[in-house]
Amino acid sequence: MKLSTEELYNEFYNSLPEEYQGIPFEEVKLAVTSQYKQLKLEMENGNFEEVRLKYLGSFRVLPNRAKFMLENLKGNNIEDLISSLVKEFNS
Repeated sequence: MKLSTEELYNEFYNSLPEEYQGIPFEEVKLAVTSQYKQLKLEMENGNFEEVRLKYLGSFRVLPNRAKFMLENLKGNNIEDLISSLVKEFNS
C-alpha cells in the first residue's frame, strides 16, 4: 500500500505524543520538511558542498556528475526525461 505525501504527514501528525498534540499541523509539516528544503537549496547553489543530515547521512553533488546530467538534459525533451524518472522511481 502506498500513501500519498499528505497521508504520510497526517499519519505522522496523528501519531505524535500527547504533549505535542497542540502544535498546529502546518508547523509540524514545516518542521518535517525543512531539512529537505535546506538540502535542496544547498545542492542547487552550485558550490558542491557536502550537506550532512543527522541520522540520514551526507549528501553532495559531484561536479562531473552534475555536468554530465546537464549535458544530457540539453539534448532531451525535459518532460519525457521527468516522466521516465518518475516511472523508474515508482517501480
